[in-house]
Amino acid sequence: MRTKIIFTTAACAILLIGCATTQYKKLEIGGYTFYYEGKTYQIESMTPKTSEGYNYLTQRVGNQMVMRAIDKEQDGVLDQILTGEITIEEANQIYSMGIAMGQTKGKVKGRNFTRSYTTSDILHNYTLKTYILAVGEIYNQFSVEKKETAEENAVWVDDGADGSLNTLQKGQNDIERFQIMYKRILDQGMARGKIVQTNGTFQVAMMK
Repeated sequence: MRTKIIFTTAACAILLIGCATTQYKKLEIGGYTFYYEGKTYQIESMTPKTSEGYNYLTQRVGNQMVMRAIDKEQDGVLDQILTGEITIEEANQIYSMGIAMGQTKGKVKGRNFTRSYTTSDILHNYTLKTYILAVGEIYNQFSVEKKETAEENAVWVDDGADGSLNTLQKGQNDIERFQIMYKRILDQGMARGKIVQTNGTFQVAMMK
């Protein structure tokens, strides 16, 4: 199960999570300020009601925002520079340092990702995860692992979660073969009530 990285402050409410249930009560905001190479940065966590949260790395000079980048999945990796003249590699270096500093001061809290469905057959283990991002994106990640080697055979992404694999993230580029597997796991998951089809998308159901 994937662990997200969110930041807390004493003054801000934080998302409450139980072992078996996860409910989004309201917009939760946490934050942390840190210093790196003589500059001040902030990491802010946003957790909306009905979608996955996201983190911002920001730098302000006075009232001016000079840099802002977003971690759309709260996985500890920035995805996009929104403001500022900085490369994504440079921003991620700062972000990683900020996370490390926050962990040492107890400002970082893990949050388990709940839209995950795992199953297996004689030859493979399968994991299907749905990502519904607060910034408007939705996609499924489909991972296949060979039992004999215990290594990930392939990781594919279904952009838009419409039931069709689009992008290979890792492993063997045999889309027709993995599409057949993906369709079988979708059908199986729906039959078991683990996957729901809504508005033309296939989504792993939230844990209940």
